[in-house]
Amino acid sequence: LAAGVAIATAVSFLRVVAIVAVIQPELLTLIGPTLGAAAAVAVGYALATIRWRAGDPSGDRATPDEFSNPFSFWPVVGFAIFLGAVILLGRYLGEAFGTGGALLGAAGLGLADVDSVTIAMARLFPAPLDRLGASEAILAAVVSNMVGKLVLATAIGRGRFAGEVAFVTMACCLAGLTALWAAL
Repeated sequence: LAAGVAIATAVSFLRVVAIVAVIQPELLTLIGPTLGAAAAVAVGYALATIRWRAGDPSGDRATPDEFSNPFSFWPVVGFAIFLGAVILLGRYLGEAFGTGGALLGAAGLGLADVDSVTIAMARLFPAPLDRLGASEAILAAVVSNMVGKLVLATAIGRGRFAGEVAFVTMACCLAGLTALWAAL
């Protein structure tokens, strides 16, 4: 199960990189290496865990009984409204309070959804945010999203699962910080 969380985390990192590449490619100089390194660590952890547990008969192999359609009408409408609100709030915080406001808003909103925050913060570059400010806000949203996932893993899974999610979260943060430091 922790390997699945690690893969989902890596996909989230790569989605953020893809969004930035489409909306504001100039931000990739800081976002790309940071999230690329973190994604590599998450995938490495998942592959190592899967290989290590391949012969473990106690592995959790539960599958859901039923899947729901994530593209049904009301969830899409709800996401569109949420995305619009995040873009407006991000614009307001960025213009009213500069980088500090954008950072705080991105970190708070990143708990719920990192993609919409990425779109909003990327659109604030080059004004009112500079390259570093927009990149920091996007990365703050990514970190707060990871912390949110860790809190959920701790509340739901506890024990070994929570410990594994905490480990991969810290390893991704360390790899990302190292890559960001090198990119600066």
